[in-house]
Amino acid sequence: MQRFTEIYYDDALRFAQYIQATEGGDIELVREDSVGFPMPAKNRVFGDMVDCLKIRNIEIAFLESRKNPNADKKHKNRSLYRYIIGQRIREIRELNGMSLEDLSAKTDIQANNLRNIESGRLSINTDMLCLIANALDAHVSIVRNI
Repeated sequence: MQRFTEIYYDDALRFAQYIQATEGGDIELVREDSVGFPMPAKNRVFGDMVDCLKIRNIEIAFLESRKNPNADKKHKNRSLYRYIIGQRIREIRELNGMSLEDLSAKTDIQANNLRNIESGRLSINTDMLCLIANALDAHVSIVRNI
């Protein structure tokens, strides 16, 4: 089970809807033991139990509903974006027939860190992203939502 954390319900829902659109499955609202979820941002903490959205093998915990739709844009969708970037890196690596160890040797990034990047558990900075893209003979682009 992969576990992610968003502060707000609407960000967790957007993440779950992305998984549903790309991989299928039903979204469930469940209450789970908080052990194993990444700590929330902004010095917030979980209690013993946490509300989360569950779809396929992914659980996305959230703390509250967003009171103001324009509030806290810094943290909006960050787990979703990490997940999407990681999935694309894995996809291109596998298309190139490279193992994690091969990519690690080309980038000097530990294979375990690459595994965490690919699974969306580890943030990646621009320099690391460019290093990985070069090793994969790929490029980085940002496209506008349609």
